[in-house]
Amino acid sequence: MFSRSFTLPILLGLNFLIKFWVAVRPLKIIDGHTIPDDAYLCLTIARNIARGLGPLYGFDFTNGFQPLYVFLMTPVFWLFPGDHVAPVHAALIVGVIFDTASLYLLYKLVADQSRLQLTPILISLAWILSFSIIRTTLNGMETAISMFFIVLAYYYYMKFRDDLTDVANRWRGFVPGIILGLAMLARIDNIFLAAILVLAIFIIGGRRPGGFTHSAQTVLAVILGMGLVYLPWIIYQYYYTGSIIPSSGAAVRHLALAAYGGKFSATSFFILMGRMGLAAVVKDNNPIIILIAALFIGLIAIRRRGAFLLMMEQLRRHNIILAFSISLFLAYIFYIFGFWYFRRYLYPVTFLLLLYLATAIDIFFLSLMNKSKVRISSIVIAAFLVMALLLSPTAKIIYWDKETEPIGYMDLGLWGRSNFADSTVVGGCQTGALGYFADNLKIVNLDGVVNKRCYDALVQKRTMAYIKDAGIEYFIDWRDFHDFIVNHSENYSDDDMRLLHTIKEFRTGHNEWYVYQVKGRR
Repeated sequence: MFSRSFTLPILLGLNFLIKFWVAVRPLKIIDGHTIPDDAYLCLTIARNIARGLGPLYGFDFTNGFQPLYVFLMTPVFWLFPGDHVAPVHAALIVGVIFDTASLYLLYKLVADQSRLQLTPILISLAWILSFSIIRTTLNGMETAISMFFIVLAYYYYMKFRDDLTDVANRWRGFVPGIILGLAMLARIDNIFLAAILVLAIFIIGGRRPGGFTHSAQTVLAVILGMGLVYLPWIIYQYYYTGSIIPSSGAAVRHLALAAYGGKFSATSFFILMGRMGLAAVVKDNNPIIILIAALFIGLIAIRRRGAFLLMMEQLRRHNIILAFSISLFLAYIFYIFGFWYFRRYLYPVTFLLLLYLATAIDIFFLSLMNKSKVRISSIVIAAFLVMALLLSPTAKIIYWDKETEPIGYMDLGLWGRSNFADSTVVGGCQTGALGYFADNLKIVNLDGVVNKRCYDALVQKRTMAYIKDAGIEYFIDWRDFHDFIVNHSENYSDDDMRLLHTIKEFRTGHNEWYVYQVKGRR
């Protein structure tokens, strides 16, 4: 019906153009709608590396970032020295490129496993038109890069699964090892995917001639490939920070516990985190979930019991991604927490749901046994995906609005740049945009995510003492974060920080920014 050699380039081009259009829109429009504060934090570290300062943030080196993305962005600051806007757009375009490469792999993966040529086309449209994928791709962070290596690792495994444990070539596992090493550099939580794939390779290999001996050799090749890629980062971060454990995870966990830990019992807290995690998955993937449910119900309605059972059976072939998704969910719900970022942390679940949708579409269409019904069903699905995108309020803003009320963090950075004398030391818990745009100041992170010394001070409840020791002159943040500092400072006095004023020119979301002067600096 369709020529894949002709269809795939059109789909890839459409995906690129739809997202590239947003990537080059004025920063004041998309800031906050797709770009979070953490994006600017990553770019600040990349800029410091480009300036020869190493992974510096504030007064200290940090390993609280995802290295592959930051290192990829470092050359951009060589090309645009002193420019604050162009590197942000470059970061967004990098995300679009990796996202388009992920779509290519997804199309090939689905096409290899589907009997109908329509199936990979419709799955590609689901990827292209999903607003959650558009928004996440354009968040100016590592998420799209991480997704690419997740899809690549799974695609490679599925395509060469039998060859991986071929006794004639025991080093074939070296390639997926390199891919998994890059995946871990993209996001450290991809270590779960690495562990699951290594286990799968070991088990599958154990069933073949040579048994677990040859399987262990393949696993060793995978581990060596991973080590070859990841070891330089271990050495690099240890050289600068003296640690190989990122500070960001523990800091995010502490922030979440501080926000809710004192208000709930352990059981109710975990229930709350679970509900938030499920809500994030459903909210970001509701069009895909609705389509899967509709196709399941459709099979029941047309009484294709055999097809329904076949669908359930074929869904099992993606158990590796299911296990990976569950491991991410459990890690973030029951340990890391960080409910602010659940939509980003659990983004790989979208990949699993698209694989499930592909299976559902393929089997449902085959069950119709009528070409006209297949065409009508495919048109309905495509129309549903288009409407889901068009009805998204934020999609309307980032695509069509020429003027929109600022809701992001950029205005804070621009305000700080012009309202303080050069070299003024300013602290805050949300300092990404402040540190990026106000690089004439010295910005110190106070939530501990990229500041191990401050994290230690938070845990020891001597944050105010740290603020004074660091020579911080002003504290800028929302009221809640001022209270956070107070609650993590023993013997805090009302004289330690004096409220100067509230910034009236802008807000971030619905939150006002407060400026405090630190008293009694040491």
